[in-house]
Amino acid sequence: MGFKRSLKKMEAIEQRLREGMRERGILGEAADAIVRSITSFALYGFPESHAASFALLAYASAYLKAHHPAAFVCSLLNNQPMGFYHPFTLVKDAQRHGARFRPVDVTRSDRDCTLEEGEVRLGLRYVRGLRAEAGERIATERRLRPFGSLQDFVDRTGLRRDEQRMLAEVGALNAFGLTRRSALWQVEKAGGPRGPLFEGVDESPAVVHGPGPEAPESPLPDMTLVERLGSDLRGTSLTVGPHPLLLYRKPLRERGVVRAADLPRLADGARVRVAGAVICRQRPGTAKGFLFMTLEDETGLVNVTVRPDMFQRDQAVLVSTAVLEIDGILQAKDDLTVRALAARPAPVADVPVESRTSARLENARVGVRADGPSIIRLGGPPMLKAGDPAPDFAVQDHRGRTVRLSDFRGKQVILWFYPKAETPGGTKEGCGFRDLKDEYAKKGVEILGISFDTVEDNAAFARKFGYDFPLLSDTDRKVGLAYGACDDAQAKTAHRISYLIGPDGKIRKAYGAVNAASHPAEVLQEV
Repeated sequence: MGFKRSLKKMEAIEQRLREGMRERGILGEAADAIVRSITSFALYGFPESHAASFALLAYASAYLKAHHPAAFVCSLLNNQPMGFYHPFTLVKDAQRHGARFRPVDVTRSDRDCTLEEGEVRLGLRYVRGLRAEAGERIATERRLRPFGSLQDFVDRTGLRRDEQRMLAEVGALNAFGLTRRSALWQVEKAGGPRGPLFEGVDESPAVVHGPGPEAPESPLPDMTLVERLGSDLRGTSLTVGPHPLLLYRKPLRERGVVRAADLPRLADGARVRVAGAVICRQRPGTAKGFLFMTLEDETGLVNVTVRPDMFQRDQAVLVSTAVLEIDGILQAKDDLTVRALAARPAPVADVPVESRTSARLENARVGVRADGPSIIRLGGPPMLKAGDPAPDFAVQDHRGRTVRLSDFRGKQVILWFYPKAETPGGTKEGCGFRDLKDEYAKKGVEILGISFDTVEDNAAFARKFGYDFPLLSDTDRKVGLAYGACDDAQAKTAHRISYLIGPDGKIRKAYGAVNAASHPAEVLQEV
């Protein structure tokens, strides 16, 4: 039942089950209810051996988090993308549990995050737009000899101008005696790498000599705290500074908003108002229409449940707002949960925070950007919604053939974006779409997997895992951006989302990131 969720095997089991129930007098609605329960469980259930293995991993992880918090979070950051929580949330949770962090610094950081005197030094891998080879070159040159100045750094690393600007914006060049704004100014003055004839020759004392009293002031004003937090999130997707909501705690307190850390002191059944950045939204098919959300403020996480009727009424706010304010009832008998009664955007329109949606929301726009001048990001461009025309494209599949979506006009198409180095619609051990390909073919549905990998990488995946449906290579992210599957053109991996596209070339249904193993079976029931 838990083996690759095979519908054929489940149909055979169901037939035997019904025959056995009939022999024992279990008929009608009672038999149907039993079959529905077992079928639903089969979409997400696991064998006992899996549960035992997971228990061991959970215990070991809890031990490391409790006794070695810095090393634990450092390892998590170096293995992203991997789990449920965004690196922003991992860092903030680790800080609340005693771990200390140091920012990205070209004179200290390696490509990966490292430990320095028991604290986590962020790695160059978190600087958006910085190529992996550029990060390795910075670390290699620094090991040969320290960088003596910004110009020395520019000369020896040979970075692109956009990479230099991003390093300046996130504060990674501050060790040269500069602020972020002055570093941006000096990067423009430093120019590109110079040849040996002009080494050491420059009219700018700050650029040649590095930090010192003779370094000129930048004409640009220093960044404010809000601007620095915004630059951190734009440039690294996280911050080692304060949580953005801390900046708004006073006005939130005046509105009666309770912090996450204060909820355990309140009585079960109390009416509460909470607010936080939405880090998770889930609406699984087995939840009977309930929406589960997790909000994050500067003190911790708040779990929120939304009833189906409220989801239908307030769907636009619930799925498209980065920072929510929730009125509800505290449920504290078991785990702390707030049962939502009302939802609205929190009055923090310019708070620099990222929000991620981590599960399918039926026909909902997932990842919609906030309106106005705010720097809130919601995981890149919005996903398309039901009824939207599906953008056409021309990309190469793993066999080197050019594939266009318009080639399949008149058929239903599954367009599945899958993360780098993972199999589409499954894990490295199996592929749900591959296993159900014949079932989809019977219904005339074409399957297209798409990633940001090269044609060669996709060809290797196809050979290794036995795919015979096209794996498309979107290396320039044009398709990913059009469909809301990535944050920007430098994204290293696609968000795991998919679309069911109708014969008319319009979106029939859009799915946010979901459990890869169950998703193919869920879609099959709807085509």
